[in-house]
Amino acid sequence: MSLLLILACSGPENEIVEPVPEPVVEADPDPTPYVVDEETSEEEPLAPQVLAVGIAQAIDALLHVDPLPFHENYEGLRVEADDGYCPYYYPSYYENYGQYYWIDNCTSEMGGGFAGNGRSYLKEPYTNGSYDYEYVGYFYGSARIEGADGEVLSAAGYSSAQKYLHTGNGYTYFYHDMWGEFSTENAGLEETWLDSGWRLDHTLSANVSPTGGKYLYLNSAVSNMDGPINAAVLEGVVIYDALRGSPCPDEPSGLFSLRDSEGRWYEVQFDGPPSGGVAMYPPDCDGCGQAWLDGEPLGQVCPDFSGLLGWGESPWH
Repeated sequence: MSLLLILACSGPENEIVEPVPEPVVEADPDPTPYVVDEETSEEEPLAPQVLAVGIAQAIDALLHVDPLPFHENYEGLRVEADDGYCPYYYPSYYENYGQYYWIDNCTSEMGGGFAGNGRSYLKEPYTNGSYDYEYVGYFYGSARIEGADGEVLSAAGYSSAQKYLHTGNGYTYFYHDMWGEFSTENAGLEETWLDSGWRLDHTLSANVSPTGGKYLYLNSAVSNMDGPINAAVLEGVVIYDALRGSPCPDEPSGLFSLRDSEGRWYEVQFDGPPSGGVAMYPPDCDGCGQAWLDGEPLGQVCPDFSGLLGWGESPWH
């Protein structure tokens, strides 16, 4: 239409250009109806008993994430395979931050090799004021280290871990904050979490008093688990025992979210005390929580929470 108008303006004054009519589209008298496939129905929700097993499975997985073997083996392979040239370290980084920072893709004369990058340290036991540190480990990067005997440690993520004693109050503290994927081959760790294939975003804080009273906090996620529940998210899960004054030592506070093989997320809220000194309504201390799926109640879920406080020397076992 625009082209015709342009030509009309440029032609003789007495030339008349007729407009081109819009095409007429006939409506389909018999539109095809929308067909709903009634056979693609959703699977039935998981039973509360299955959700209870999934919660216990997630707790067991997270409390098996012991940071020390990872940090020990990473630093052991890093030192063993280093030939002075492979890998390349940034010396100023260690001077400024106390971390061994390397980035390389090389084969070591000591056997094995390095690929990727990593920043790390594992400190020897030391004292700082009223705190006696048994270990402090740190890693950040995306690295693969292979030793002379074929041991392999791969990590893509972050891990910071501490264990220390407060000499003033006699409490022993544990802390682990991590995310990412970690794996091992031929390093004698095949029966540990490093051989599990889990993907983790995991924060654990715990302490034990001189009398044995325990406190545990989890704010964590784990995926790639086996079974009907393949992923779990624990938000603000807190539990402490009767020796620490808990009015409900058998039930934590916090929210558990569970994903099944259909990709559906279930939520279960528990009503234990969220911190010390908090009173609670006695009937709420029943060890059970209400399960929900898409806003619909599914019934009471009553997991086995004994693993949360069933540890001895450390919360990871």
